[in-house]
Amino acid sequence: MALGPRSASERHALTPLDDVRDAIVSRVSALKECDVALEHLHGCVLVTDFRAVVANPRFDNSAMDGFAVRSADVGDLPVRLRVVEQILAGRASARSIGSGEAARIMTGAPMPEGADAVVKIEDAEVDDGSATVTLHGPVARGQHVRYASEDVHVGDVVVSAGRRLGPIDVGVLASQGVTTLSARPRPVVGVISTGDELVQGGPLASGQIFDTNRPMMLALLEQWGYEAVDAGGVADDEDAIVARLDATIARCDAVITTGGVSVGDADHVMLALRRLCPVSAVGLRVAIKPGKPMSFAVTDEGVPIFSLAGNPLAAVSLFHLVVRPALARRAGLAAAKARLVARLDVALSRRVDGRTHVVPARVTVDSEARLRVEAAWEAESHRLRSAALANALVLVPDGPGLRAGDLVEIELTGGLVAGGRESE
Repeated sequence: MALGPRSASERHALTPLDDVRDAIVSRVSALKECDVALEHLHGCVLVTDFRAVVANPRFDNSAMDGFAVRSADVGDLPVRLRVVEQILAGRASARSIGSGEAARIMTGAPMPEGADAVVKIEDAEVDDGSATVTLHGPVARGQHVRYASEDVHVGDVVVSAGRRLGPIDVGVLASQGVTTLSARPRPVVGVISTGDELVQGGPLASGQIFDTNRPMMLALLEQWGYEAVDAGGVADDEDAIVARLDATIARCDAVITTGGVSVGDADHVMLALRRLCPVSAVGLRVAIKPGKPMSFAVTDEGVPIFSLAGNPLAAVSLFHLVVRPALARRAGLAAAKARLVARLDVALSRRVDGRTHVVPARVTVDSEARLRVEAAWEAESHRLRSAALANALVLVPDGPGLRAGDLVEIELTGGLVAGGRESE
């Protein structure tokens, strides 16, 4: 589907969800790579594979506090050995271990020459003022020894290109001496809520409601690994919306707005987008319920603007089904895998209306590792509590509905539930 100015008849037509998603994703470009400090690499994406420049471990070392020994010296137990030195982590051994000798050694300390095993402290008894040690535990060659390069060899790919860096990846890079690395930075996403009726805290006047979408969108962005910027709320005024968008675009890599995208007299967001992005701004009627109206634009600098419906569940649906894939593209991630499929434990009734119904649901993992839709809630755009109880969105195709036992596509929005407990 091409995005751009459309005829009057096209503006009133419904566009299939996947067509909207694919067209928007295709218009979003990945951020350029730049040098990122180690402490900011979490959530970034590498453009090229990172190969190890240091072996891990760098040298043979002890996996336990205990005594480095020659396994050949330990036959019938107990056996007494002479302690000839103490080796601390970060210190090299001063001598070789000979027959009948042992070295007191700490976890991570280099193995001394001649020793080929470690007896843990619990299996040893120190006597004669630490001059000798009696071993009570069995000893085998290589016991409690971590050998050089057993985890990583120099030249191994330790972090692959296209991967979003997690905490352990950052640890791996730190173990390689990285202080700065070229990567695509974590996208900064600004969030704006629009509407005269919105209030954040404080007393409510007649006709006013608390702003739900902005704090919710900020939290969703953080959940999915993006840097969220609260760009505030703005009244239903075209000039004010243009000014707020302009200021937010200047400091963000993407922008999400909520509200003001329908066809009412006070829906000024589309007018603002056309002023800022006259070539790319487009209003869409997505064939889903909830979440039909949305707008999209891309600035000349490549900053995408996603304008979502103001009803909370509609905004959540559009975020997960359209915005998340586009933000992943902005971050430099590969295309998402196909949606998951689960089996319904409940029937989902609906009426024929030409749209895919997006239903909040709780998905569990059964004893055979199959996904099951255990519970589902009515998909009304203003009913946010049901989405809070859900960890997935079920996509119910147009038609009379689905029966218990049918297979259905789902989009996960949170941790899976197994055995009644939610995973992290």
